[in-house]
Amino acid sequence: MRRFLGILAGNFLIFSILSLSTPLQGQQPCPGFPGVAMATPEDYMIQDILEVTETAEKIEVLDDFVKENPDSNFLPCAEEYYTIYYLQLQDYDKTIEHGEKAAAAGKAGFLLFLSLTKGYIGKSGPAERGAEAAILATEKLNVALENPPAGEQDPEGLRERLLANLPYLRYTFFQFLTRVADPAQRIPFLERFVERYPGTDAKTQVNLQYFVAYKMANNQAKVIEYGEKAVAESPEDVMTLNTVAEDFAGRGVKLAESSQYAQKVLELAPNMPKPDHLSEEVWAKNKNAQLGSAHETLGTLNMRRERYLTATKDFKTALELLESDPRHSRALFRLGYTYAMMPAVPANLRQAERYLAQAAAVSSPWQAEAKNILAKVRAAAGK
Repeated sequence: MRRFLGILAGNFLIFSILSLSTPLQGQQPCPGFPGVAMATPEDYMIQDILEVTETAEKIEVLDDFVKENPDSNFLPCAEEYYTIYYLQLQDYDKTIEHGEKAAAAGKAGFLLFLSLTKGYIGKSGPAERGAEAAILATEKLNVALENPPAGEQDPEGLRERLLANLPYLRYTFFQFLTRVADPAQRIPFLERFVERYPGTDAKTQVNLQYFVAYKMANNQAKVIEYGEKAVAESPEDVMTLNTVAEDFAGRGVKLAESSQYAQKVLELAPNMPKPDHLSEEVWAKNKNAQLGSAHETLGTLNMRRERYLTATKDFKTALELLESDPRHSRALFRLGYTYAMMPAVPANLRQAERYLAQAAAVSSPWQAEAKNILAKVRAAAGK
């Protein structure tokens, strides 16, 4: 009887945690831990937690228990409770500290890794461990889905509550992934994501992230492969078209496809529906950025084909549209460079000097090269 009452107390504590922390739905904390026997330090700790209402008070109860019972087998579970309570307080450093201790014990389930993921999102990194936590949470979630409590197919809508967390985990995974600097780490993460989300509707996003990772790794064959896969998956997605078109034009491959993608952007972008959460002003800037990127790509393609006059028109249009965009400095450099490639007559040299001087005055990856070519243009002009 004492054992049974202890189990009930433990389950009530679990229920109280889930009730207080709405996003942390699904599986109970501390999977694999048995019920707590009556009149033990663990039993008294549970009762004390149930008697207080403030999260900070619950943490104090845990502090006392851990201090007084350093050899308790229940400590990993206490670490998990710490994790959940510190997440409620938005103390992300403590969430991560205790969450990692609980994870290291090897008994943690979905709820712990979901809490850790939230902690790393709140802390903004490190990206590698955040992505790992999101993947582990997904793995544990799938285990919970495949192993419902004995005798019940779907207790209290457990399956629905678990599945409700998948969009969040997928979103956070990609948030972390874009901050992983090493492509050798990005690619295995993506492979694991594809394994955990078979048939995902995020295929375009997955292909684009493979595209970016292989671009970082300077693997041109894979860049082309995944760029084309991303476009094939979403042939009318403006951002995808622009991203792939710009890269192909810059590296001088698939020029016909690059031109086709950029032209498609010019057709689609003006009619993109405005999301409800964006103001008209912000949406206008977003559309201009997409249109400007397409014109810059077309300018790059025409420059490569030595259609210099047409290229200058594209770059000037891009400059107007990208006025408040970081790519403005690159368009300035490319416009000045195009004029420098044209016959060295005074008019062309003046235009080359004008735009290269502007590009050389802006801190950007193209500043040094702009200064270098500007010096040559001025020398050619006898300055």
